[in-house]
Amino acid sequence: MLKTADALKQIKNLSGLSETDCEKQRSLILRLNMEYLQTLQRFSTAQRIGCRLFNRINDQVPHVSEQELRPVKQIEVKTYNREPIQGK
Repeated sequence: MLKTADALKQIKNLSGLSETDCEKQRSLILRLNMEYLQTLQRFSTAQRIGCRLFNRINDQVPHVSEQELRPVKQIEVKTYNREPIQGK
């Protein structure tokens, strides 16, 4: 696998106008594009597999109703107004 940083440095260093340099630049750019698309494809495949596994596991877990998720006792929130402490 080609390292992106190394390939970009090589492309940058091939700034000559010779036919060989231009061909090498095109080759490196095409290779980077190909590897990028392959990486995206691997990520997409991993994402699909992860979603399928999540759905399979989620279907096996007993679901809790919304009422069961609510706390049994409501917590009371109190607000206290404090007066500033005056110095001596």
